[in-house]
Amino acid sequence: MVGGWSVILDRAHDELLTTCNCNDQIVVYDRMAAGDAAPKRIIQVAGLSRINAMLLDAASDTVWIQGLSGLTTFQLLELPRGASGATAPLHPPVLLGAAGRLARCN
Repeated sequence: MVGGWSVILDRAHDELLTTCNCNDQIVVYDRMAAGDAAPKRIIQVAGLSRINAMLLDAASDTVWIQGLSGLTTFQLLELPRGASGATAPLHPPVLLGAAGRLARCN
């Protein structure tokens, strides 16, 4: 996981979800994976150049991500947690003015 930006432990499904701020992928591993284990699946989010942050919504079985589209457009997207391959968001993205601008204190 060199260059990992976000990591989520999904206890209900015994998985680790990881991102690198260098691409548009969420790589999912078995929680007990060791060594050079292959991922269980890779979720690819078309239209993003990088994923900066993730949040697991266990009640909805979704993953929220904040990522960069283009050079200056930050988006907040909701994806199905169990997705694999090219994955479209569940609804239109929330456009953010800048990275991390989700609360007034930022």
